[in-house]
Amino acid sequence: MWKNGRRAYRLRPFWAALCVCVFASAGALLAQQGSDGELFLDHTKLRRGMKGYVLTVVEDAKIEKLSFEILSVRKNRFPKGDLIWAVGTSDKFRHTGSVRGMSGSPAYVDGKLIGAYGYGYSNAKDPLIGIRPIKQMLTVWERNMVPTPPSRKTGGASGAFAILPDYEEFVEAAEELDSLRERLHEIPEEILRTAPQYEYLRGESMRQLDMPVSVSGFNAAMAPFIEELFAKRGMVVLQGAGSGTAPSDANPPVVAGSVIGTEYMRGDYAMFGYGTLTYREGDKILAYGHPRDGEGDTYVPLSSGTVHYIIASRVKSSKAASGAQVVGTMTQDREPAIAGVIGHMPPYIPMSVTVHKQSGETETFNYELMTDPLMTGSLARTAAGISLDTSEKYFGKYALSAELTVEFDESTSLKPLRKRNVFSGTAGPGWAAASMMSPVTPILNNWYDEVSIKRIHLEAEYRDKRENALIQMARIGKRRVRPGEHVELAITFRPYLESPVVKRYQIKIPENAPTGYAQLFVGAPDSHERWERSRAYERYQETNLEQLIENLARGGSQRGIVVSLVSARRGVAVNGGELPNVPLTMLNVMDAPQHRGGAGLTDGSIILEERRETPFLASGSASMTILIDTKAP
Repeated sequence: MWKNGRRAYRLRPFWAALCVCVFASAGALLAQQGSDGELFLDHTKLRRGMKGYVLTVVEDAKIEKLSFEILSVRKNRFPKGDLIWAVGTSDKFRHTGSVRGMSGSPAYVDGKLIGAYGYGYSNAKDPLIGIRPIKQMLTVWERNMVPTPPSRKTGGASGAFAILPDYEEFVEAAEELDSLRERLHEIPEEILRTAPQYEYLRGESMRQLDMPVSVSGFNAAMAPFIEELFAKRGMVVLQGAGSGTAPSDANPPVVAGSVIGTEYMRGDYAMFGYGTLTYREGDKILAYGHPRDGEGDTYVPLSSGTVHYIIASRVKSSKAASGAQVVGTMTQDREPAIAGVIGHMPPYIPMSVTVHKQSGETETFNYELMTDPLMTGSLARTAAGISLDTSEKYFGKYALSAELTVEFDESTSLKPLRKRNVFSGTAGPGWAAASMMSPVTPILNNWYDEVSIKRIHLEAEYRDKRENALIQMARIGKRRVRPGEHVELAITFRPYLESPVVKRYQIKIPENAPTGYAQLFVGAPDSHERWERSRAYERYQETNLEQLIENLARGGSQRGIVVSLVSARRGVAVNGGELPNVPLTMLNVMDAPQHRGGAGLTDGSIILEERRETPFLASGSASMTILIDTKAP
C-alpha cells in the first residue's frame, strides 16, 4: 500500500512491540552512556596532584567527606586490572591511616566517581589509599544479578560448596613464629588474621583492607573458635568492639558512602561483617572494591549499619559498627567488588536456646542465623555455647542434660531431628552445648538432596556439679550359661572424687540364644555406639537423607548403661537394618569379591541388648567372653 508517494507498512502487533523495545533499550543505553560521562571519571585520566575525597561513615550513620590527593595509577596491579594510589590529606586520615570497614568508600575527583577505597599499607606514616577503578567494579554487574538461592545440584548456581584451603600448615607456622621473625615479609596472611598483634613484624605492607566482623561480646571459652571461623574466610574479628544490633528504630540510608555488610547472626548475640557501599543504581549496588571471600555467585543477606567509633591503631585502624536493617541480597562476590540487589531479603534460620538453671529459673535466648552450608553449623555452635556461658559459667564442674530439635521446611516430608545427650565434667557447659549442634553442617551439606532448615531449638538443664563415674570393672557370676538362665552382673563404678561403688544387675540369657561362644559388652551408651559401629559398619552407612538424619540423632552419652550379648555367628547389615544368624549360603554370597556396597557382613549377631539405669553419668566399657551351652550346670 502506498501513501503520499511512500509505501506504508502495517506492522503486526508482535513486531511493533519488538521495535518499541529495541528503540527503548537503545535510548536507555545512550542515556546511560551520557549519564556515565557525568558520573564517572576514567582512571586513565588521573594525574598526580589532583584533589579528591571519599565518602564514608565515621560515626552513627552520618556520611562525611575525607580528602585525598592523587599520587599515581599503578598499571596491572591485578591481572587485567589497575589500582589508583592517593594519600589522605584530611585530619581524620592522618590520625587513623588505613581503616578496616572503609572498604568500598566511594572516591571522587572533580565530583565524579573514580572508584572505591579498598587497599592500604600497615605501619605507614602517611595514610596511603589504594582505590579500585569503578570501571573494573562495574564489570561485576555483567554477572547474574537475580537473587536466587544457590543450588548444589548440577547446573545450578554455585557457591554452596566453595572449597576452603587447608590451614594446618599456617597453624604450624604460627607455632614457629620466632623463626619467621627473620623473614618478616613472609609471615602468612592467615597467621595475622588470627593473631593481628604480630602484624607490626611485617613492617610496611600493602594489601586489601581486612573485612572486620564486630561481635556482641567475647568470652575466654568461645573467642578462639569465633576468630578461627572468620580467619578462614579472610576476615578479622574485632574483640571488644561491642557490635550487637542497632536500635530497632535505626534506619540508615542505603546510599554511596553508607555502611553495608552481612549480619551472620542476629538477636541476643550478633555478628556483623561490613564495609562501605560504593555505588547504587536503582536497586543494584556495588561495594567493597575487593571480594568478601571470593565465593562467586552468592545468596547472602545485606544489611545497613551504624558506626559507634573508629579504633585508631598504629598498625591498622578499624570501624566498630552494628548491623541495623536487612536491606537486600549479595548476589556476586568477585575480585573487583561485591554486588547486590536491594529489596529482596534471604531468609534467616530462627534458633532458640532455653536454659533451665540450677536456681530453678528459666532463661531463653533467641537468634537468627544466616543460611549458608559452610557457616550455619558453626554459627549454631557459637550461639549454643555463648548462651550457656552467659547463663551459667565458662569453666568448672557441671552437669548438662540437652535435647536438640531441628525442624525442616514443610515442603519436605522429613521428620524433625531430635538428639539427646548428657554431659558432665569441668571443661565448661558452653562447649558441651556447642557440640550438640554437630548435625547441622552434615544436614546442609548432605549428599542426597537439598534441604531447608525451618527452626533450631536447644533445651538444656544445668546442674552445678559433676555426675560422672568410670566403669572400672565388670564381672559375671558364671562364664558357662544355659539359654533361659538368669545370671548376675556386677559392675564397679568410680564416681568423681569418691570411693568405688558396686552395682549388681540380673540379666536373662534369651531362650533362643544360639549355643557357642558369645561376647558380653557392658558400657556407657556412647561407648556402645562406637562398639556397634565397628561390629556392624554397613548398618550405619546411610543411602538417603532420612537415614542420614536417623544416624545423626543416634549416639551421645545418656544416663544408664547398655548390656549387649553378641554371638559369634555373623549376620548381614542392609538398608540400616540387620539380619542376624543368616544361613551359610547367604554369607558366601555376601562375602563374594564382586559384592560391594549397600550391605555387608556383621562381626557377630545380637542376642540381647538392654539398657539399665545408673545413678551416674557413666563412661567407659568392659567386655568378656561367655559360653552358651544347653548342658551348662
